[in-house]
Amino acid sequence: MTINNEIVITGGLGFIGLHLTPVLIDHGYSVHIIDKAEFGVPNQVEDRDSNFFKLTIADLNQTDVLTQTLMNCSTVIHLAANSDTRRSTFYPQVDLQEGICATFSLTSAMKRAGVNKLLFASSQHIYGPSPTPSKLHTFSEDSPYNPISSYGSAKASSEMLIRSWAASAPDNTASVLRFSNVVGSYQRVGIIPDLMKKASRADKILPILGDGNQCRNYIHVSDAVKALLCVLDCTKQSKCFEPFNIGSQDFISAKRIAEIVVEHHAHKKTLQIAPEFKSEGWQGDITATLLAVDKIMSLGWAPELSSEAAVRLAVQEWA
Repeated sequence: MTINNEIVITGGLGFIGLHLTPVLIDHGYSVHIIDKAEFGVPNQVEDRDSNFFKLTIADLNQTDVLTQTLMNCSTVIHLAANSDTRRSTFYPQVDLQEGICATFSLTSAMKRAGVNKLLFASSQHIYGPSPTPSKLHTFSEDSPYNPISSYGSAKASSEMLIRSWAASAPDNTASVLRFSNVVGSYQRVGIIPDLMKKASRADKILPILGDGNQCRNYIHVSDAVKALLCVLDCTKQSKCFEPFNIGSQDFISAKRIAEIVVEHHAHKKTLQIAPEFKSEGWQGDITATLLAVDKIMSLGWAPELSSEAAVRLAVQEWA
């Protein structure tokens, strides 16, 4: 294993990172995770082969530790962020510290360490809601920023910081992957963990946020990892800053997801779905949107699972 095959993953103990790390190692990379380990270190991480894997427990705002971690790597995959978008509605400072400040710290450390390749996990939330309420809208990578949540604003701001870093040196390249709603095993927050927890505790009623008609695009984490690998291995990048939309090509309603969860528990109990609010989900949520994925598909990637198939698999995995 040569030194320029080392990849640093920020937030690598999180949902996507736990899936990405073994895939990278299988593809011949060595992986160095830097993570503050807010939820501890999973057993599968502790058991990894130390010849191909390292773990540094630190906050990204610990600049000296971060710079030292980056010294021997060729590429950074920046996954670290607040993963609970609803939480930031009440505590927006979380997105400031774990999103914007952490990204600034990272790009500054990359300059000091001489690392010139970055992949960033961004979000569809940078686009905001459909410009025509209640009508499905498809966003391309050229669509303007219009976030309506602290989470989306932090992702958009981080993209701008990364764009300026990419432009600061001729060899710098940044690929930004704007994910739709990623689901799968190890996920701690989101509609599936939320509904599965509620269903396990419920007697007869399974409450859902909104009226259940909110439609969203979902992608399974296995497809998200393949997209990251596709962009990582791509040698055709012609611009210093290149955004890619990542999502499936359809959508599913909150009510249908709840029905899948109810089906999963049918052998134990009979549950009735009950909306909690009139029409909307949590404040800052976006619905009735799709992502145009032609650009990433031109590189050879395509989602293997539809939104419903991704949700069904994630429900099985979560259980």
